Amino acid sequence: MGLRGLFVLLESEIAYIAGFVDGEGSILKANNGRGRQYVRTQIYNSDFEVLKWIRSKTGYGWLCEKKSRYDERFKVKNTKPVHMLGFSSAQSRHLIRLLLPYLRVKKQKAVEIMEWWEDYHVYREQLPRALKVCSFAR
Repeated sequence: MGLRGLFVLLESEIAYIAGFVDGEGSILKANNGRGRQYVRTQIYNSDFEVLKWIRSKTGYGWLCEKKSRYDERFKVKNTKPVHMLGFSSAQSRHLIRLLLPYLRVKKQKAVEIMEWWEDYHVYREQLPRALKVCSFAR
């Protein structure tokens, strides 16, 4: 699942991370193309060290460098590289629950996604076992 254990975060650290998600992040629900939906949380920043710090504090996520589309379209040179810290669906669920009291801008979106998550998994638990196995057999 990608959740390596419980990490202890100070309230101020949780609020700080929530500020990054609000200001430079995204919380989204997407479709994988095979009828399954998933949740992703991503934080973008030009400071790689702050993203590494967030990853070390949460204990999960993946880091990568993103190419700026702005650079390619408008032939802009000497722009800062943009890095991304991404969280899988299970990681996002845990992270959103942790950050929810501190989110401001993306709070409504986070609440909607958490409600969808609960409804979706209650529905999946009600499916017969054979249907569950078949849906993952691809």
